[in-house]
Amino acid sequence: MITAGSSLLPARLFAEYLQCNTKGQLLWRSAQPEIPHFTKFFYNKIKSGSADRAEHSMGRRLIGFHKIADIDLSRVEQRFLVDCDTAYVDLSRVHISHQAWTGSKSTDGDPFLPILFVVDGPIQKWHKILVCFSAIAISHLGQPMPSIGYVCHGYDREISAIRISSFVTETVHVLMEAQETLSSKADVPLNLKKHCSLCEYKVRCHGIAIETDNLSLIGTIGEKERRRLREKGINTVTQLSYGYRPRRKRRATAIARTEAAAISSKNDNKLRALAIKKQQIHVLGAPQVTQRRTPVYFDVEGFSGGHFYYLIGMRFKIGDAWNECSLWANTHQDECRIWSECLRQLVTLENPQIIHFGSYETNFLKRMKERYPRLLPKPEFVDELLSHSINLLSPIFGTIYFPTFTNGLKDIARYLGFRWTNAEASGAVAPLWRLYWDLSFDESIKSELVRYNIEDCRAVEVVDSAVQQICGVQANGIGSSVSFVNVNTLEVPYQRTFGPFAGALPDFNKINDAAYWDYQREKVFVRTIKQLRQKQSGANRRVRIGIRRRPDKVTRVAGIIPTSCDRCTSTMIWKAGCQSQTIADIVFSQKGIRRQITRYAIQRYRCGACRHEMGAPRQKTSYGANLRAYVIYLLIEMRLSHSNIAEHLKSVFGLMINSSTINDIKSFMASEYEPLYRDLLLSISTGAVVHADETKGVVYGGGHYMWIFANLTTVGYVYSPTRDADVLRDVLHGFSGVLISDFYAAYESIECPQQKCLIHLMRDINELVLKNPFNPELGSIANDFGVLLRGIVDSIDKWGLKTSHLRRHKRDTDKFFSKVESSTLSSEAASSLKKRMLKNRTKLFTFLDYDGVPWNNNNAEHAVRAFTRVRNCIATSTVKGTKEYAILLSIQQTLKYRNIEFLDFLRSGRKNIESLA
Repeated sequence: MITAGSSLLPARLFAEYLQCNTKGQLLWRSAQPEIPHFTKFFYNKIKSGSADRAEHSMGRRLIGFHKIADIDLSRVEQRFLVDCDTAYVDLSRVHISHQAWTGSKSTDGDPFLPILFVVDGPIQKWHKILVCFSAIAISHLGQPMPSIGYVCHGYDREISAIRISSFVTETVHVLMEAQETLSSKADVPLNLKKHCSLCEYKVRCHGIAIETDNLSLIGTIGEKERRRLREKGINTVTQLSYGYRPRRKRRATAIARTEAAAISSKNDNKLRALAIKKQQIHVLGAPQVTQRRTPVYFDVEGFSGGHFYYLIGMRFKIGDAWNECSLWANTHQDECRIWSECLRQLVTLENPQIIHFGSYETNFLKRMKERYPRLLPKPEFVDELLSHSINLLSPIFGTIYFPTFTNGLKDIARYLGFRWTNAEASGAVAPLWRLYWDLSFDESIKSELVRYNIEDCRAVEVVDSAVQQICGVQANGIGSSVSFVNVNTLEVPYQRTFGPFAGALPDFNKINDAAYWDYQREKVFVRTIKQLRQKQSGANRRVRIGIRRRPDKVTRVAGIIPTSCDRCTSTMIWKAGCQSQTIADIVFSQKGIRRQITRYAIQRYRCGACRHEMGAPRQKTSYGANLRAYVIYLLIEMRLSHSNIAEHLKSVFGLMINSSTINDIKSFMASEYEPLYRDLLLSISTGAVVHADETKGVVYGGGHYMWIFANLTTVGYVYSPTRDADVLRDVLHGFSGVLISDFYAAYESIECPQQKCLIHLMRDINELVLKNPFNPELGSIANDFGVLLRGIVDSIDKWGLKTSHLRRHKRDTDKFFSKVESSTLSSEAASSLKKRMLKNRTKLFTFLDYDGVPWNNNNAEHAVRAFTRVRNCIATSTVKGTKEYAILLSIQQTLKYRNIEFLDFLRSGRKNIESLA
């Protein structure tokens, strides 16, 4: 027997430690590793039956670990299997040298191979570590460490090979950690797990968890999230409940409704903690249930993986009487029989609708359809059952928060008042009972399973009744009525300063309607003010001010008289009359701006031989260059909408131009300046430094992006339907300078020196520190990074971006990264920051090696803000319209970077910016 204080660690105790540190520590201190009471009898019998199969299939005899020392391999030629359950390791002999062992590819030279027998379920990672544990134990006896181990698992006792070399490093690390944990006098922090229902210490641990209000009571909080909450100082369920903040109501728009639907589809642990604290059901949103047919409450018992289903339970109503049916399979071959009987029962019902809890029953129906297709009364029968079936977990998840620690059927039904006859019954215990029955054929065990199965069906009915009451479908259900709290009543109402409000009385709504500006002007003030009444009488006859019928001036454009036809070279040239064209434009002068409407008379000529017409061409648009420039200035520089521009031109210049005409002018100007736009992108890609960023576009349907490329003098906006790196590779093809960007992974596809924006990193670090104010590991890294960057920024302020002065900081950066790399961190936040720092080590301080390379991405971010301001005015656009905005905004921002007036450039008619530099 292993006594307390000994350094020998038995395999069974190590197995319990791998699953639960608390149980491993308790067993180590009591020195009595025990198997749960309901598995004591059949565990060894299953292993003996499995051992016979393993010995026969592998040609090796099974022995206990203690017999290895008694075997003289020089006299015995036979090879052996070693039972992993009997192994033990001397923790004082575990050292790091084991990690260097790689093992051989052949097992012929291994005299002893470890094998682990798993009662039920698939192979898990801790099974593999336990096999490697036994291999290390064999090596401690002076035998060569096996290269292969085996696991006998599943209902059919399958044997799977495990390569030891793949798990040696991890096993040694766990053993060294176990040595420290088990020898410590301090208790391991309590964390409840899913398999606690099979543990002999469950009453003790659950009592401590309830007493301390442990976060692990809530089964939907994983270990990673618990660690994150503890770093914030949240250690109890009650503390977590105070973190729930009712959302502020938003305007009833389609976007708000979509966001609300997305929020309700996620589980909120804070809201669950609030429901537990108040012991009230909390309902978020509006859960929906489908129209009901003939309900069949359904529950299936089987082994993991769906290899064998041995019990089907159904509860349904015929007339006014409830019928319950339990179908039991003695052997694997009986599965077909109980499925056939299940189909026969369902066919007799009118429009059966299966109601179940969880996806296990859905998977059962799908597997049975594939496994026994000939038994179906009609090919589409199971598909109809699946299409109308109701998984009660669907309307509950993320919407209905019962004051229970999990969303399991047992917890919810018990809260609603249902009780199982056997309080120990659970989904984890049922397969063990079935395995026990396979060995003993004990009818009392079979009765327990059948009763547990049918009680699950009754529990599903209780939960279904409660869900229907909450959804407002059923007024009275089983037992007492269900009371709940609508979370929407906890939300902070939207604070409206203007506009309608929900009146508590009908009179209030009437008074509110009478308070509007239009209502008072048309119905109240018109009765009071005589002048307003006189003006109001002609309100329906609105005066429309448009382009004058008589233009401001008439200009004749005769052009040069052709001497010969440019098509047939004939000299017979005749006059072919005049064409007129009216051009609306504006004229800039020292005293202001005025409009000018000009009618052009254009003389045309015709060839007497081939009838070809010649002469000065008509202009492509009816709007002059100054007016087009002014419209684009208002659209891009002043960020006015199309309708506002049209209203402005009508009010100031008397020009009747609608929104579609504004769009035509934008398209015309974008096509005129597209060659210049291409030149700007080319100059960016051939420069020494490029700042890059991306943001969402405004194309109908969403999912579109605008990429920004900039340097100190030029900006280019490029539309892309996705956020993929294709645009990066197209624009920066052949780029050999330094790319400055944020930490988006797509930028890694560009093969060039890269500088990550340290402002982005600093913001992220600052947010981490604010979220984890009491994390000393995170604070240490943040402080060291701040000191390092502060020194570099001081040098930049003094000397500029000159590498001759900045290179002296490279030694400080090397020291910083060495300190980060050698630090041992336990908190998740600090570990993630360390990983991020080391991953981007070669890209954080690239600017120290190049002249004129900034350490931040401010140029691109400034250009992004310019686009977002325009985007807010655009609201939505097409792909073509977005590309046109990209062309015009690129020119406007480039001119701004170079201190050139945008309107002056447009009026000048120039198509080249470099000549203005």
